[in-house]
Amino acid sequence: AFGADGHEAVCEIAYRELSPGAKERVNFLIALETDDRIRTFRESCVWPDFRGPAQRARRPEHYINVPRSWIVIGDPDCHETDRCLFTAIAHDVAVLSARETSDGQKLAALKFLGHWVGDIHQPLHVAYEDDRGGNDILVAGVKGCARKGETRLHAVWDTCIPRDIMQELGVTGAGSGDAREAFGKLLHARIAPDRRQAWLASPAPLDWANESLSIARRADVGYCFLQGGECVYSEES
Repeated sequence: AFGADGHEAVCEIAYRELSPGAKERVNFLIALETDDRIRTFRESCVWPDFRGPAQRARRPEHYINVPRSWIVIGDPDCHETDRCLFTAIAHDVAVLSARETSDGQKLAALKFLGHWVGDIHQPLHVAYEDDRGGNDILVAGVKGCARKGETRLHAVWDTCIPRDIMQELGVTGAGSGDAREAFGKLLHARIAPDRRQAWLASPAPLDWANESLSIARRADVGYCFLQGGECVYSEES
C-alpha cells in the first residue's frame, strides 16, 4: 500500500508518537541495518516492497481479500486463506514482544510491521481478489499521477493521492527522502487531539480494516457500484 511517499509518511508519524523509551529501542534496531538504503525507521517501512527472498516469502500478507457482499469484517481472520494482514501484524507484534527472539529477528519484524500498518490503511488493500485490489481497473485523468493516459486504480491510491496531497501542502522535491520526511511532519502536525484520542481508544487492526473497507465501498471513490449490497464494477455489470 502506498508508494514510498505514503509508507514513509505513515512511519514518520508513528515514530513521532513513540515514547522516549520506545524511540530509543527503535533507533537501536535500525542501527543494526546493513542495507545502505535504510538509515531511519521511516525509510525502513519501504523495505518490505523491495525484491528479495524475505519479501517474497511474505507477499500474501500485504492485503485482506473479502467477498464482494461483505459490508463489515466481523473477525480478524483471513478469509479462505491462512495469511493476510491480520496474521502478519499479529506475527510481527509477537516477534517484537518476545524475549527470546534475536535483535535481527526484531529488526525484520519492525520493518514489516511499519509497512503492514500502512498497508491496512490503504482502502484497496482491503478489497477484492478478482480485480487484485483495483490493479485490473484502469482510470485516466487523476490528479497527482505523473503518467499520462491510464493508470491502475490501485496505483492511484498508492502514489497519485499522496503526491496530490503533498502538492496541496506545498511539499517540494517529491520522490526524495527530505520530501517524505516533510510530508510526514506536516501530516503529524495536523492531528487534532480529539482524533488522536479516538485512534488510541481503538488500536485494533480489525477496526482499521473495516475503516478501509468502508472507504473502498463508498460511491465517491469510484471503485464499485453497490447493487443489492454487493460491490460490482458498474451499474451495467
